[in-house]
Amino acid sequence: MLKSEEFMKLMFKLENDSKYHSIEDNFKRMLYIVQRYKTRLHRYGNDVLEQCRQYEQKHGKSVSISKYYSDRAFKYFDKYQDRDGPKSLFTKNEFKDMINSTEKALRYGTINWNDWNTMEVMLRLYVNRALIQFDRNRIQSVKSDLRHASSILRYFNQPLLIREFFAMKDPNLLVTIIRLKSELITKIDPSSVERVDSIVESGGPLLNGDTKIIPGKVTEKDIECSLEVLHKLDSMLDSFESVVQKFNEILGPKENFRFSTKLSLCETENGGRCYRSTDYIESGETIMLERAQESTIFRKHQMTHCNYCLQSIETFWPCSQCSETVFCSARCSMYGYEQFHRYECGIFGLILGQDIYSMAHCYRHLMTFGIDVVIQCDNEELASNCGTGERFDVNTFMQSESLRTKPYRNMSNDDRRLICRASASLLAHRGKHESYRERTHTLLSIALAHFLIYKGHIRGDIVMNDVAYSRMLEHICLSMQRTCTNGFCWSETVTNKKDDNDSDYLRIASVMCFVASFFNHSCKPNVTWSINSGGIIQLITTESVEPGKELTICYGPRAKLAERQERLINDYCFPCRCELCLRDVANSDHAFKCTKDDCPGPLFVENELEACLQCGKVDKGKQQQASRKLALNVQRMSSKFNRSIRKFYHKESLFQYALRNIFGNLIKPKKQDFTEINQFDQTLKLLLSSVFKSEKRLTKLNRTLLTPSRLDKLEKYFDLYFSMVYDRSYYLLEKCALLLHVYKEMDLNERGLLLVSHINRCMDHIYPSLTDQSLVKLIYMLDYVAQYYHQWSEQLDDKLPKLVDMGFDSNGLDSIVNEFWMMCANLNVQRYISG
Repeated sequence: MLKSEEFMKLMFKLENDSKYHSIEDNFKRMLYIVQRYKTRLHRYGNDVLEQCRQYEQKHGKSVSISKYYSDRAFKYFDKYQDRDGPKSLFTKNEFKDMINSTEKALRYGTINWNDWNTMEVMLRLYVNRALIQFDRNRIQSVKSDLRHASSILRYFNQPLLIREFFAMKDPNLLVTIIRLKSELITKIDPSSVERVDSIVESGGPLLNGDTKIIPGKVTEKDIECSLEVLHKLDSMLDSFESVVQKFNEILGPKENFRFSTKLSLCETENGGRCYRSTDYIESGETIMLERAQESTIFRKHQMTHCNYCLQSIETFWPCSQCSETVFCSARCSMYGYEQFHRYECGIFGLILGQDIYSMAHCYRHLMTFGIDVVIQCDNEELASNCGTGERFDVNTFMQSESLRTKPYRNMSNDDRRLICRASASLLAHRGKHESYRERTHTLLSIALAHFLIYKGHIRGDIVMNDVAYSRMLEHICLSMQRTCTNGFCWSETVTNKKDDNDSDYLRIASVMCFVASFFNHSCKPNVTWSINSGGIIQLITTESVEPGKELTICYGPRAKLAERQERLINDYCFPCRCELCLRDVANSDHAFKCTKDDCPGPLFVENELEACLQCGKVDKGKQQQASRKLALNVQRMSSKFNRSIRKFYHKESLFQYALRNIFGNLIKPKKQDFTEINQFDQTLKLLLSSVFKSEKRLTKLNRTLLTPSRLDKLEKYFDLYFSMVYDRSYYLLEKCALLLHVYKEMDLNERGLLLVSHINRCMDHIYPSLTDQSLVKLIYMLDYVAQYYHQWSEQLDDKLPKLVDMGFDSNGLDSIVNEFWMMCANLNVQRYISG
């Protein structure tokens, strides 16, 4: 991991640099850093280059280290073979030390396909470990080790040396491999015993066991027959694995992505893209599969998953040039090294970084497509955003047969450029993240540039040209933020062994899936996604979807409103205004009218989070003071209203009158459709206690206190509260119902009907979910409002002109009251409400 004191010093300098924060253009901000802090950046770059040299020296191949650990592993194996008595005498610690010694010997050992001496050591290490694992019944590890051993015999460039070695030096090693593999096959599939025996018998006298095997006395013809038997057993074992792989493979080996014909990519109102259903989609239907185009395994899982195909591994095949990267097979090692690992080999651990600040994903993207092609595609996308260039058509990518069927390693340059151009069309939110993250990505892009300089992928003298250097850094930073914004985090649920209810997410890798990146977010999505062990993302609907409806996924996390909004704003630069968030905001006392003109909000203010869910404005810097002042004013007006309305009531301990008029008769039903009905009585007590800031209950209104001055003060507090709070707030409806009760007792029906008209215009989107207790309270309050309206509707004809002058809308009131009643009827709680 990259460590630098200059990094922290530069972070501190930029944090306190007011001129840096005042520059809005991204390129000019980067140019300012390059020119203003040239000396510090020079020291920072030299520090990065020095760490690269030290890290590559430490994690490179070492013959001495490999020999030390291989000798140690062979010593343990000899002890295991020479043991007398039960196998348990090979202790657990000795077994663990033998496995660790074998792994280190393989990691630090050189791989030379033209030198049999080095490959012989690897072969013996794999076979010895397979023998011990077989005795311990670890079948998967044995199968993996034997596959690696067969790869050595299959891919070695001089097969004559292999035959000479087995014939003259150690024919028993070949016999051991064949017998171990035959026993493994019969253990996996007991029905194949006869077939395996017939294959082994065809190997001649060397495998029959009739004669003693003496090195130097075995003919090369016997070795050829034995190797042919080994190849047949390999084919047999591969056929078993292919059946299992075909059963588990959800995407064909010649497919990169596949999506349902029931969805289409559409343009959104704000110029973005989204997926919509074109036909009815049932719940649980797979609508998209896509293989990861780029991937980076997180640090903790570098030794447990293949760095090329992302499959989990039992035993690894090491990289041929470094000691820190592993693969599941020799073939994946060749493919991975050719496609991307050769550009990072030796310093990958430094590039890897941590989680969202990892540079490895961006580094691999730049090297896979070439930094010149990436810059060219970024410029084309920038031109299209400015209106001077043609916008990229995503359907060109999705309808390409070669991109859908060819492996990424075999694609032509035109196809690879099309993938790069498609990636450039994804959002990066450059310059929109919080200040700390922007500064971090800026300095990491400088480190990444020096990684490229160290590996010789860009010229070192580019740092002398401020403009060219700044432009390149800006493109690197843009790519880094694009991968962070659009990457999918592959994680698995881990359950605590001591507590089954305690579980956590284990982050394994970050993958880029271009076709799946156009799904928009919702905290209550209708599509769920998962990534399997091969790095294939699968998207499945969680509910039935009607034609024309948008398909959404959840970017995470599944948490409370404030945490969700904060995470989405920090990571994706937008506040969420999905159905779930709007509902939660309506039931929150932290939602206010937006401070921006002509925007009704809600402006959600909690802790350090201040964001408008309507216009997307996020308050920063000095603007926070206005939101904080608004929140304090709303809290103060709410308290004054509660204290003022409490003065209209007695202080004795009965409150049935107020509750019955506001919320209806509380009758516990015999059969309950809501699980919350049982606790409804207690819920209302808590509600009224919180509203009136007192544990004392309320009685009938004290008419001696109904003075015009008190009512004027109460209305003043309500109007101020109404002018600041979000007009779809549940708490606003609560106060409306209480004020309406006062109007009813004072026979101020005109004011009451006008207040109902205000409720009509405000409360059309605050319905909570059916499992929320607040729904029941909401229904009772809406029923009270509807009953009040129907009770006085006969007087509307005479007073309608006066009410219309005051802003009353009778037609809208009819529709919303009917909607209230229909809602009550549909939820089957009509029989619980009085009247």
